[in-house]
Amino acid sequence: MDNIDREELVRNQVWAEFLAQATPDEIHQSLLSSNWDNNQYLLDWILEHPQVDKATILLAFWMGGALEMEAYERQYLSGFYSISEIAMNPTCDQDGYNWTLDDERYLHPDFKLLVSSKMLKPLTGRVISRPDNFEEGIPLPYYDKLIERLNEQEE
Repeated sequence: MDNIDREELVRNQVWAEFLAQATPDEIHQSLLSSNWDNNQYLLDWILEHPQVDKATILLAFWMGGALEMEAYERQYLSGFYSISEIAMNPTCDQDGYNWTLDDERYLHPDFKLLVSSKMLKPLTGRVISRPDNFEEGIPLPYYDKLIERLNEQEE
C-alpha cells in the first residue's frame, strides 16, 4: 500500500469515528467546512444515512454542483431523509449566497427543467453557521487525531 492509500485509509477511519457519534448539526457543520478535495467519504456517508437532516442533503446538492449531484436529488426526493430541523434556502444560504443565480452553471435556460422544483424550496429551522472549530470538515479534536495518526505512519 503506498502513502496516498494509507493517508486515505487513516482519513476515512477518523471520518468514520466522528460520523458514528455526530449529531445532525455537526454533520451539517462538517459539510459547510469541508475541503471538497478530501471529502468523498463524507459525501458518500451523507448520502447513505437517513439520520442526516434534509437541509444537509440540499446543501450538498447545491454546493456540489446541482447538475452533477443527481444521486443526492434522487435520495432527497425519495423521502429517505425524515429529519428536517435545519434551515437551508438555496436562494439565500447561511452565508447569504444565492445558489440559483450566483453560480453560472445554473443560468442555463433549461436548468429548471433539469432540476426538480422541490430542490429550490427553502427549508425552515435552525440556522447553522459555518463553524470555526472544524478543519477540512472535521472537528478540531478529530483533526488533531488525524494529524497524529498520519505522523505516526511516517515514523
